[in-house]
Amino acid sequence: MKIAFLEVKADVHPAAALQPFSHFMKIYKLILSFLLCTGLPALAEESTLQTLQAGWEKPARTYRPHTRWWWPGNALTKADITFQLEGMAKQGMGGVEIMSAFTMYEKGNHEYLSPEHLELMKFAVAEAKRLDLEVAITFGPGWSFGGPWVTPEDQSKSLAIASADVPGGSHFSGNI
Repeated sequence: MKIAFLEVKADVHPAAALQPFSHFMKIYKLILSFLLCTGLPALAEESTLQTLQAGWEKPARTYRPHTRWWWPGNALTKADITFQLEGMAKQGMGGVEIMSAFTMYEKGNHEYLSPEHLELMKFAVAEAKRLDLEVAITFGPGWSFGGPWVTPEDQSKSLAIASADVPGGSHFSGNI
């Protein structure tokens, strides 16, 4: 069985099958030529240039640098949050990722997900919005080092470089 998607007869030139498409292309070229000759592209170019220039001079917050904002022990106040966010906004930052870390100080810590901690988070998000900054929040304290609920065998590990001098021709057995 033979299946053909396009049948070409011997007495018809293959280009004849494309005549309807060719007619469409002639109309398309005519319209395009008209638009090119009317000066519309000059207006579009000027608008595009102005848009690019404005975006370069004051980029949207999504395109500005973002930073990870460490909150060791969540030991800060609303005044600290305002001061730090205003400083970041003034320097052109686009946003922050709040990273709660474990208790690290003797005083001033706020336990992760405590009412005080959540109030600080809400305040930080409101201040960031006021300053046109984006905020991302990590899902748990101690990213990427785990937490007290992580068993020792599943905790983060460290790889350290070590060496031992071994005399040539000898066998070494032991820990480094």
